[in-house]
Amino acid sequence: MSNDSFMGLTIEGDRDFNRVRAGEQWDGDRASRVLAPLMESPRIEAIRWTQYTPYFNDGDVCEFSVYGASYKVNDRPLPDPADDYDEEEDFLTTYSPRLKGGRYERRVPGTGRYFEDNYVKAEWEEYGDFCARHDDYDAMNDFSNSIEAGYLDQLFYDLFGDHARVTVYKDRIEVEEYSHD
Repeated sequence: MSNDSFMGLTIEGDRDFNRVRAGEQWDGDRASRVLAPLMESPRIEAIRWTQYTPYFNDGDVCEFSVYGASYKVNDRPLPDPADDYDEEEDFLTTYSPRLKGGRYERRVPGTGRYFEDNYVKAEWEEYGDFCARHDDYDAMNDFSNSIEAGYLDQLFYDLFGDHARVTVYKDRIEVEEYSHD
């Protein structure tokens, strides 16, 4: 299945399609509810993630997955033109999951509800030197948790394909080929 738009935004670029892992999968409406607060935020200019099937997985089955969201925010200082500049520096991975064992309550993205889990705890910690608490914290956390849980794998595979770097802007979605090891 291949779509040419998502959330009313045109998808641009070439897309490759392979396969997706099993598990609970969300439809476009539920994914839109998690992404909408980020898209409506005046602070966030773009959201980026990668998605691909690994070429090697230590003998385990290689399954498609969506990986780590990063965010382009408009409250960072502009780079010095005299410095080497890479657009990738505009995107911050503001939170990074740290997994632990134990009993905990986890927030269900997009619902405001919590549930208990006995096995794995995902805490969000600072990544690098920039991680201020701000109005978009919960929305970023919900979207990142949705990716980490694999809820968006099938939908994003169907929309954007395999071996892709996806960037969602306010007016369009760009899909680029993504090279990985």
